[in-house]
Amino acid sequence: MTQIKIRTKINAPIQTVFDISRDIDVHQKSACPTKEIAIDGVTSGLINYNETVTWRGKHNL
Repeated sequence: MTQIKIRTKINAPIQTVFDISRDIDVHQKSACPTKEIAIDGVTSGLINYNETVTWRGKHNL
C-alpha cells in the first residue's frame, strides 16, 4: 500500500485554523474560479457539527 503524508505548518492558533476550515464565506472566496456558491443549508459564516451545506459550481476538466 502506498501512503502519501503531507505536513503543513501554519503559524496561527489552532482555533483560528479550525474556524477558517469551516467558514463558508472563506471557501466561496477561495473557489471563485469554479464559481462555487452555497445554495442551501448553512450559506454563510461558520458551519457547525450536524449542519449541512449544498454547493453549486462548475469544474472544467
